[in-house]
Amino acid sequence: MVDLTLLAQVYEYLKTIVLSAELAENDSFLRLILKVLNEAQKHDNPAFSLTLLPVYTCIAVGGTDTDALVATAAWRALHLAAKWLDDVEDGDDIVLAGELISPGIAVNLATGLIALANSVLARHTFSQSDAESLRRDLLETFNRTILQMGAGQHLDIAREGFLEIDLYRKVMAAKSGRFFQLAAWSGARCAADDQNILSLMASFGYNLGMMLQLNDDLRDFRKVGPGGDLVAGQATYPAYYALSVASVAEQMRLRRLLSLAVTDARAEREARSMIRALGGEIYMMAEIMRYQQRASAALDELKLSPALRGILEAWLERLSLVPAQLNSPNT
Repeated sequence: MVDLTLLAQVYEYLKTIVLSAELAENDSFLRLILKVLNEAQKHDNPAFSLTLLPVYTCIAVGGTDTDALVATAAWRALHLAAKWLDDVEDGDDIVLAGELISPGIAVNLATGLIALANSVLARHTFSQSDAESLRRDLLETFNRTILQMGAGQHLDIAREGFLEIDLYRKVMAAKSGRFFQLAAWSGARCAADDQNILSLMASFGYNLGMMLQLNDDLRDFRKVGPGGDLVAGQATYPAYYALSVASVAEQMRLRRLLSLAVTDARAEREARSMIRALGGEIYMMAEIMRYQQRASAALDELKLSPALRGILEAWLERLSLVPAQLNSPNT
């Protein structure tokens, strides 16, 4: 269960930074940024929220929630920006507080959130003995991760047709694996500078992020009709796997079905059935288990207390269940 007091502190910290910027009090951009944060806070699901992942990884290696609050706020701002940019690039409707907003405004808000993440890290006075080294490490790693995510997104949107499965796995790693690696690493870095500890926590975050993306892909593959990936014309991991193992004739048929699925319900059903017959769904479940085992192995090496191990394992167990309609943890 998420500590709601800590969750509120993260959002209040971000709002304080926004309000301290040199913007007119009635500036519409300021109001929109605050609305984004208010809506995110309202919908941050206490039953399953990853917002406080940096806090818990910090505590796990001997720090306190106060140590990691700033890194958590910066990561959450970046998390929101990434989701907005991903929605724009996927052509999804952009909705804020029940109102549709234009892609241009969404991109501008996401840009503001990225700047907000950097501002949080740059202006905070860290109390740790290695405060300046810590600040440099956090800023450098945050911005390097943004570049890695951008490179992965570019590979995704610049493609023509379907990617090879290995390339799609690289896209997933850049956009989700590296991003949750940043969350786990940054929290731990606020309490430790032991490279072995940081590497293990980064591995935990990376594998957790890959599980998150695989669950998203599986959920959207299973979703029938509008809102699902097949109708949206977006081939994700199950389809890429099926294409990688299909015969030439099967590849041609599946590609044709996927192209028709956007407007043809029968083609959508046949494409989903064919992907399942080729093992796409079973392979996804096996991949989720593989990344879970890797994340759990990193926790084994960290030798955490049972209580702290339990907090981090709870997320792995939740994601390993692969329910038919898993609520997205990336909202």
